Amino acid sequence: MRIQDVVSGLHSAMRRNILQFLCDGDRTAIEIYKELKENAPRFRQSVNRELEILLEHGFIRKYYDEKRKSLYYQIVKKELHIDLKDMSVREF
Repeated sequence: MRIQDVVSGLHSAMRRNILQFLCDGDRTAIEIYKELKENAPRFRQSVNRELEILLEHGFIRKYYDEKRKSLYYQIVKKELHIDLKDMSVREF
């Protein structure tokens, strides 16, 4: 992972909020939209776009739950070490 990916992925306050929600457990896009409350965007599709960006940057994954018949998002737990001297990121 490149430092640009980390910075870009965490740049949005909405994305950071989404990651905080997902730390408490897996959620659907609708559940995330509802949890944003007054910080929710006007259109739910905006949440979907933010989720796609988090997916692209490797912060979350999605899966379909057959039992609940819904698409869920889950945080990818990993530890990142950022070396500011050479601007590199190591994943653990």
